[in-house]
Amino acid sequence: MTSTQTASTWGSYHESTPARIDEIRAGSPVAYLPWGALEWHSYHNPVGLDGLVAVGLCEALAARCSGLVLPPIYAASSTIKTLFPFPYNFEYSIDLLAGLCRETLEQCREAGFSLVVLLSVHCGEPDLQTLRKVAAEISGSGFDVWALTEVECLDGEMPANHAARGETSMQLALQPELVQLKRLTQNRVTTLEADGVWDEDPRLATAEEGNLVISAFVEHATSILQTRLAALQHQKPS
Repeated sequence: MTSTQTASTWGSYHESTPARIDEIRAGSPVAYLPWGALEWHSYHNPVGLDGLVAVGLCEALAARCSGLVLPPIYAASSTIKTLFPFPYNFEYSIDLLAGLCRETLEQCREAGFSLVVLLSVHCGEPDLQTLRKVAAEISGSGFDVWALTEVECLDGEMPANHAARGETSMQLALQPELVQLKRLTQNRVTTLEADGVWDEDPRLATAEEGNLVISAFVEHATSILQTRLAALQHQKPS
């Protein structure tokens, strides 16, 4: 696998024909699994921001490294409503979350993938801990699951945040038509309690900054992904 790939070496799993899936997987047995939550992301962002951003990041990484991007899974056991009574959240039991993750990963293995990049842009707990636990349990025997958040592949380019400058910038870069900054109150600073915004004011967000963050994510993630693929190659019998 080279550091630069053409768009023809990757695709969207649910939009691909069986022949196309086989073609891409034969060249790169990598599946990208975006994970998110349907959750309040303040007045200006779509409630599906986590999954939308996860898809965008997975597509950018797949375009660099090849593979197939699965449709996003929106399942969380802990959203912002556990702290404040914001509406529009969907929550599920932690057992359902774990079972859904396990069954999805098992079917990825059965489908012939060797590596699954499980990218969760929803960083709530115990959700993330559960995804990592299932990933560790199912990995082995030539099958690897890399469960991560976008923040850990950014090397300081963007801090963890909720509906703030960082997340809003990425959403602006990916789908600007879904962001409505004018819906934020203009006469005070945004807060977690009043707006559901944690970290810098989202009115500072720009698509340009979002694109820089996405590029940084792809650069850092590519190196790790290639290392994990190389390790899988060494596990194959000679």
